[in-house]
Amino acid sequence: MNSSWLKENIIYNPLISRYKTKVIILLKIIIAAGLLIYIVNRVNLNEIITAIKGANLLFILAAFLLLALNIYIQYWKWKVICEKFLGITNRKKILFSLFYGYSAGSFTPARIGEYFGRAMSFRDKSISEITIATFIDKTIPLTIIAFTGALASIVFIHYYYNVTIFITASLFIFV
Repeated sequence: MNSSWLKENIIYNPLISRYKTKVIILLKIIIAAGLLIYIVNRVNLNEIITAIKGANLLFILAAFLLLALNIYIQYWKWKVICEKFLGITNRKKILFSLFYGYSAGSFTPARIGEYFGRAMSFRDKSISEITIATFIDKTIPLTIIAFTGALASIVFIHYYYNVTIFITASLFIFV
């Protein structure tokens, strides 16, 4: 199967193009229903109220502030990826795409639905383009964690095992 056959019969198929918006609406309904089912089955309101009453309100406030900061950083990162790789600059579409991805990923195994959920806001882009952009978005934190973890491991080895500075410096250079 070559790529021209795929483009002619699948991607640019008039039948698929005609029903694309209906399929997207159906996917949104499925994601919303899945989220509702997930919330109803997983959340116990009495446990939440009991936990909030017994919790330190300062910690709850700090958690909400960190949540807002985390969402902003994820939005900013996704906006940069959308602008650079997909050529999309509409901030509203980018934000909706991010939240569609969160919603779709929340009840799918390994959050795989996030890759397809983000594509719902961008009707003019293919799912494969959005999937690649989402993959890039997901590998950035993994790269940062691996890099900082490697540096922290070198520092740990240096101080815990009293390794000479020559070995430590060569490991830093290697990383």
